[in-house]
Amino acid sequence: MKKNQKGFTLIELIIVIAILGILAGLAVPSLIGFSDNAKKAKDEDFADTVATSAVVAYVDTGAVLTGNPLTVAGYASYFNQSTTLDHYTSITVVDAAPAGGCDTGAFEILAVTLSDGTNTYSVCK
Repeated sequence: MKKNQKGFTLIELIIVIAILGILAGLAVPSLIGFSDNAKKAKDEDFADTVATSAVVAYVDTGAVLTGNPLTVAGYASYFNQSTTLDHYTSITVVDAAPAGGCDTGAFEILAVTLSDGTNTYSVCK
């Protein structure tokens, strides 16, 4: 009597697992890149919000509130200061154009600059 055996051999299963491992190894670096880009874009959008808030503060007070907008008390009524930076490590508001120029906007009153120690991003209003 012949036994009817169905299923996959051990070799076939090992080959499928190896192929899945290779595909996962190729996909993970791409997914990490998406996360970093999203964090960077979030921080850059926040810089634009800070720049707009700083202009409103300037209109209200007649002076540019300079320094780190996350710690300067004058900014508390203009936006949520509990926001954290995800990609960049520092944010600064100045009343002069940044040395490298502006990435977005034209300098009139102030500039908001993000920095991660190597790269900077500036919004000018």
